[in-house]
Amino acid sequence: PEVSGRIVELAVTDNQAVKQGDLLFRIDPRPYEANLAKAEASLAALDKQIMLTQRSVDAQQFGADSVNATVEKARAAA
Repeated sequence: PEVSGRIVELAVTDNQAVKQGDLLFRIDPRPYEANLAKAEASLAALDKQIMLTQRSVDAQQFGADSVNATVEKARAAA
């Protein structure tokens, strides 16, 4: 993957032999960690909003079912 950032650790020296998989440098993870924390907070807020919306839908459905039952009862009595 291609990323940018501040190098906080250089794990090799000039002209040092390296092989595939060797750590060459470490990029400061703090900006990425902050972005992850923001994204997780947004996800949690959206999850809560979904839950509240579902409760509202359920309440509306209950109300509609109640009205339909009342209408059916009135029709049966007529």
